[in-house]
Amino acid sequence: ENCKELAKGVYDNYEVRIEGLGGTNPEITSTGYGPSDSYYREIKVNLEESGLFNYAAFGDSSVTLGGNGTTDSYDSSEGDYGGDNVGSNGDVGTNGDQDGAVTVNGDNAQVNGDASTGPAGTIEGEENITGAKTQNNNFQLSAVSIPSDLSGLSDGGGMHLSNDDDSDSLSAGDYQFSSIRISGGTLTLNGTVRIYLTDSHSLTISGGGSLVVNGQLMLYVSGDCNVGGSGIVNDSGVPSNLIVYSTLESNGESNGFTLSGNSAFYGAVYAPNANMAVSGDGDIYGALVGKTVNISGNGDIHYDEALQEIGETVYTITGWKETRNPYSLE
Repeated sequence: ENCKELAKGVYDNYEVRIEGLGGTNPEITSTGYGPSDSYYREIKVNLEESGLFNYAAFGDSSVTLGGNGTTDSYDSSEGDYGGDNVGSNGDVGTNGDQDGAVTVNGDNAQVNGDASTGPAGTIEGEENITGAKTQNNNFQLSAVSIPSDLSGLSDGGGMHLSNDDDSDSLSAGDYQFSSIRISGGTLTLNGTVRIYLTDSHSLTISGGGSLVVNGQLMLYVSGDCNVGGSGIVNDSGVPSNLIVYSTLESNGESNGFTLSGNSAFYGAVYAPNANMAVSGDGDIYGALVGKTVNISGNGDIHYDEALQEIGETVYTITGWKETRNPYSLE
């Protein structure tokens, strides 16, 4: 069932079998044969299907929880966080292979979920992690690609609000700006909106400024983002209605995405090559993916399990087995 066989020859030949084709955990077996099947070598690989957001916080190089916040989970498709809609899948992970690739060292920090590193990575603060601790990550983060119909738009310049009584709005549609800066006032987005910001300093929210999402926002940025002030307000309270994709590659320790406000953040950030810093006291409902993720604030992270459906599906190798013919003279 769900098998596919390819390329079997006559003399030196091989065959490839894929079991579970179309499923979430396919198994691929490739067998090569010598003349008259006098020798063979078989390689079996197990794959696991995954989307972009599978952790409360994932850093390609490292994850650090140094504040007083905790992680847990819920499913926004089942309603708001709380009551029976609270789970223990607030996992954190990294591909990092260094000591302390996952570090949980805040005074009251706790991971209500699993923690995982690369094969040679270690976990500091294991006593603050309720779930499994593993060292077998090889999760390939997909690159961010700007949709061509966004990148091909004319640049609308900068959109800047600076006074507390300033207000502006955008209706449903696609937009390209060099940057958005809000240090006072409110920018409201109505309906389904996609925005591409091209400047090296793409998004800045500070002071009394706020960006209100009254619908759904997919924000693509090529520069850094600094979200403070009253932050980004997702009126729906559904994290999948606010997704930030970043193509930025952080140099050294510079941050590509900073969240420092004290308001709750409902959304997900996917910045695979950018350092991420969270220092605010507001809770995060959603997921964070970065090159590094450093959380020093006092807010909790509530991973939304419904985000597993977001983004392109990729497969990760979870097992590898090689077998040789014991009677071969090779």
